[in-house]
Amino acid sequence: MVYALAFTPDGRFLVSGGREVLRVWDVAGRKEVRTIPHRGGRPVQLTFLRHGERVLVRDYEVAARVMDFSTGRDEYRLAEKWKGAVAVSPDDRYLALADENGTVGLADASTGRELRILVKPAAPDPDFRGQTVLGFSPDGRTLAVACGIGDVRVYEVATGSERFQFTGHLGILGGVRFSPDGTRLCTFTTDRTLLIWDVTGERLAPAPAPNNADAAWADLAIPDAGKGFAAIRYLSADSAAALKLITDRVNPSAPVDPKIVTGLIAKLGSSDFAERERASKELIALAPSAITRLREAVGKSDVPEVRARLNAILSGVVETKLSGDRLRAVRAVEVLERIGSPEAQKILAQLAAGESEFVVTRDAAGALERLKGKGGVTPGH
Repeated sequence: MVYALAFTPDGRFLVSGGREVLRVWDVAGRKEVRTIPHRGGRPVQLTFLRHGERVLVRDYEVAARVMDFSTGRDEYRLAEKWKGAVAVSPDDRYLALADENGTVGLADASTGRELRILVKPAAPDPDFRGQTVLGFSPDGRTLAVACGIGDVRVYEVATGSERFQFTGHLGILGGVRFSPDGTRLCTFTTDRTLLIWDVTGERLAPAPAPNNADAAWADLAIPDAGKGFAAIRYLSADSAAALKLITDRVNPSAPVDPKIVTGLIAKLGSSDFAERERASKELIALAPSAITRLREAVGKSDVPEVRARLNAILSGVVETKLSGDRLRAVRAVEVLERIGSPEAQKILAQLAAGESEFVVTRDAAGALERLKGKGGVTPGH
């Protein structure tokens, strides 16, 4: 029996999940081309990551895992507690994970390492029925969450704070889906009710609008997602003021000289303990902007102490909820994408040229890619 289906991103193959194997079918040739052993139970979710090189498999009996699609080998398994739905962010950066009680966590999609708890229920519901359903917006900035019977909530990923709350369903929530342009959210229940919600803020403003551009700029830095989104909408509508503020106050992240990182990694193997300690401390400060280089060094080093120090440095790089200037910069990128003018795209290009490890750099690059895919957008959209 087939329990789950998924097309590869290029549409060439269809994968069907049974109890013992995953079968790969050639769509054009209408024939089975290979099988992948499935050592779990009954698969309920097959999700390809962006380029089809990896596939996430979730079932009810063992932990969800991500495997290499070409070899069928497991790359990693998620913790047993995450037995609910799994959603993959559009840029393959994050996995949103649900447990059986409505808690939602965020994990690194490349390694499966848990980053932080995004949503935590106030208290377990003894009468809970159904399951938590999840869905990322097309830009990956928000996550829709629905649990059992009740409200649908949209959370800002950067802060874990609630941007919208929608009430209207009477049945058990069965799924959430954003429209391709991210302006609408579709939710559906087991009683066959389907509702469409506006997530632009036009119909349901999550918070009162700021009084002026300076107040909006200040609100971009506060953790409250409702007020932050009201500030985003205000600045998107006042593009002249927004572009000036962002140009004057948000700068690209300065890249770290790779020679400095390489030199410090080499000093981790020094015969001088004090020098090893100094190198570790300096790498800890540089770690957020040198994660890829540090991970590569772990794989290349054959010195146990060097690997141990590098792993300790990497384990300390824990992604937390954004706040202050970092949060303001991330929301400023959203403002620029909503404006979408040639000048806004020029500023995005400058921000995208920063250090690649920083979230603002990645967000700016993603915003540019989406705008180019649309051929630009109407200012204030």
